[in-house]
Amino acid sequence: MARLKRCPPPMRGCSPQANGLDEEVCSSSSPTTTTTTTTTTTQSASLLKHSFLRNRGKVSMLRAVLLAFFVNSALGGSSNNVPSLDKPFQSSFEHLPHVPCVSLFHRNGRVGCGTLGRSTMTGRLLHWSTVVSSEDGSNSVANVPPYVVVIDERDYSNDNVDKIVSYAVSATEVGGSKYDDENKAGAGVLRGILVLNSTAVDEVSSSKRRLDGDESYYSPEPQTPQGENTPSEQISVGINHAWNSNGDGLTNRDMYGIPTAYIADSSVASYLYSVSLEQSKTLVKKSQHGKLDEDDIFPAIVAEYDYYMGPDNQNAKTCLSWVDKDDVWRPKCLPLGGNSVWGVAGSDTEQNEDGGDDENAKPIVMLATSIDSTSMFHDASPGANTAASNIIALLMAAKLIGTSVPVSTIDGLSKRIAFGFFQGESYGFVGSRSFLRDVAYPGFECDEDSEVPAVAKNTNGERACLYPLRPTLSFRGVKNIVGMISVDQVGVLQTEKNLYVHGGGNVVQNDDGTSAFLAEVLAGLSTDDYTVSASAEQGDDDGNNDDEYPLPPSPLTSL
Repeated sequence: MARLKRCPPPMRGCSPQANGLDEEVCSSSSPTTTTTTTTTTTQSASLLKHSFLRNRGKVSMLRAVLLAFFVNSALGGSSNNVPSLDKPFQSSFEHLPHVPCVSLFHRNGRVGCGTLGRSTMTGRLLHWSTVVSSEDGSNSVANVPPYVVVIDERDYSNDNVDKIVSYAVSATEVGGSKYDDENKAGAGVLRGILVLNSTAVDEVSSSKRRLDGDESYYSPEPQTPQGENTPSEQISVGINHAWNSNGDGLTNRDMYGIPTAYIADSSVASYLYSVSLEQSKTLVKKSQHGKLDEDDIFPAIVAEYDYYMGPDNQNAKTCLSWVDKDDVWRPKCLPLGGNSVWGVAGSDTEQNEDGGDDENAKPIVMLATSIDSTSMFHDASPGANTAASNIIALLMAAKLIGTSVPVSTIDGLSKRIAFGFFQGESYGFVGSRSFLRDVAYPGFECDEDSEVPAVAKNTNGERACLYPLRPTLSFRGVKNIVGMISVDQVGVLQTEKNLYVHGGGNVVQNDDGTSAFLAEVLAGLSTDDYTVSASAEQGDDDGNNDDEYPLPPSPLTSL
């Protein structure tokens, strides 16, 4: 949940933070008192404005709901009118799409974002360049009130987050407890980050986007995806190889206490960017003339986050094994992975589903790909190259084999062809590892008396297992996998015209020739439109036992 509103200046002896922003009750010697209540819903945000009249030197407040709009977590939709907090006495509603940065848990901890505890975190919008320490000293740490950083997505890098956090730590030390509110768990002055659609930012400002003038682009993934210094380091191959040269590792950062959201709607992003620049300009101007007073920083448009993602010391095990006070198991997070899909070309009679060890089972060559992707904002990452292009390529291959090659011909091959579309590959190869563990390493075992018909009353048909739960046991017919062709990131062929083949006999120990043969066949598939060539990557033989032939992260890693 994220909300926006315009916060009024405090009455004498009263601070909005002291009473919380969801319900402000401020009183003074003035006969006028005002109560403003913000209605909250799941994934919602509200914009409110207060209009002020000055009469005989006294401040009285007139409550005026200016604009309220609800923020949902689904990406999509575009508002026709730019949201404004400057049109009094308006109470219309508009959708404000935003995508949250969530927390992901692994065996040793967590990555991602979330609020610090269950309390909401609130702060006025400030442009990020105002709240980082500059080399020339122009941004000296001042007694800054709690704020939410507004930043262009192109500036949202690991290095810049370091600068933002470093400045916030110093500013919190300078300010002490002056701005303490309901967030008393050590939140400090940094209350969150809003990342804006860069297209909208370009429309507002043509100035240099980075303090150091660097116009290069960053990838939030590490340089060694699922490799060195990642949660998947122990299960990857060639972990030191920098497949992602522009990566800075932001996706692997634990930002507990820094709730973050992405604003995709261009009109809303433009408006928020302008607001952050204006409020930053005012704050800097006031601070240059001496000590900041509360009257100098209000009214201000503020953002409020309610994105609790579990306690600081949470990991995958504690999250999934959570037991409530009533001694009932209620896991507080969902396991990654979902449903993987697989299939085998040829007739059903070729399969052996008895679950036993059949030395005569025909060996299998598998064509596999991942069907997911990852980013800082998962709902905003369709994965056009990492996932969609792979899926389309593999589906087309399956269709061509199924429609162009007779079943009798497929059954007559020395090896069978299987297809696998695996979930959770971006998070430790969850889908492919689970599949291969069931079919081969070490193989699935259904508990005694737990095997049942997959379809009720059809005792002679397909089988299922109640514990561990498997809706079908047909995968037991997939045995003796001797090779795999993994398809990944083939969408760039349209522009780069080059396709690289990794693996082959360089990877597989004691290879019977299958892997080398597959690699050789693939390398010979060049056409007039694009070139296929063997990868020139080599292992790093530095004496540290990490000189494995490097493989890009894919289902092939699991095999």
